[in-house]
Amino acid sequence: MLRALAAEHNLCDALLGLEKTAPGKPCFGHQIKRCKGACIGSEPYAKHSMRLVGALSRLKLVSWPLNGPALIREGDEAHLIDGWRYLGTARSDQEIHALLAAGRPQFDRDIYKILAKYVAKMIPLTPRPRSPDE
Repeated sequence: MLRALAAEHNLCDALLGLEKTAPGKPCFGHQIKRCKGACIGSEPYAKHSMRLVGALSRLKLVSWPLNGPALIREGDEAHLIDGWRYLGTARSDQEIHALLAAGRPQFDRDIYKILAKYVAKMIPLTPRPRSPDE
């Protein structure tokens, strides 16, 4: 991803740690007119850094808006989500508890992009009250 951002925004591969260069020598991107010369001082380091921050800001994720898991109801099914991770679909409280007990899968950016569109439909999953003998 960093290499793609460097190419798209004319960032210096050497300053990003993607290429080793000798001090004072231009990176390969500068030689092919892709880097604006921050590696050799032709472009101010601050300007390069601001372009890098701008490029990275596109990748920023929204924090999970709830204090725990949530449901998205669809007919008699409920899609269970926690921390932008899709845990599965359930039809009963027992299935919900089984999905929660199974743990969270790895974060997937594509799933995040889909789920972010449905935040308004998310219903926080409230913890069930404990009985006195638990």
